Amino acid sequence: QCVVVPSHDLVVAVTAQGEAQDVLDAVWECLLPGVDHTGSTRDDEILADRLLRLSLPTVPGSSDPGRSVRARLDSSAEGSALPDGTTVIVDPADGGWLIRFEALLDVEVGHGEWRESCPLGRPVVAAGAWQGDTFIADLYVITTPHRVRLVVDADAGTASATWSTLPLTCPNLGLHLRSPLMTRPDVA
Repeated sequence: QCVVVPSHDLVVAVTAQGEAQDVLDAVWECLLPGVDHTGSTRDDEILADRLLRLSLPTVPGSSDPGRSVRARLDSSAEGSALPDGTTVIVDPADGGWLIRFEALLDVEVGHGEWRESCPLGRPVVAAGAWQGDTFIADLYVITTPHRVRLVVDADAGTASATWSTLPLTCPNLGLHLRSPLMTRPDVA
């Protein structure tokens, strides 16, 4: 999103996903009131400290070390990031997990921390946890504003991998992780 406010010589570019109204509210309520006022050194220190502490929360739940699960992906949910029937394997690895999406890609997942990997050349960060008999992981393609939520039901042996917001180009996660970026289905 981009907000242009010529009267204040201001341009705000937002590359994160979110609601447009939330961005506009933040600009009008938080940013604009201070645009014409020079800040103090203390204000700069407060802002710098706040920026250092910004983070995305990880998935709550337990690590349940030693627990593995194998499931089949159901892509009937709108916004599926992977093909129907894809085998999903979650194995413990180094205080987190390694998630294998059949022969398509492997993603490293942290517990209580974000773990970065580049399964097809482009970076993804992921964190996950067990919530009862369900394994949940968030995968952020960090060069985009998109997130995939993986939910694996260990009892049923089923999984879903859905985008929080569908990418404009195509929903295939593998294409968004491929380097160079190849998200247009009409490009080989």
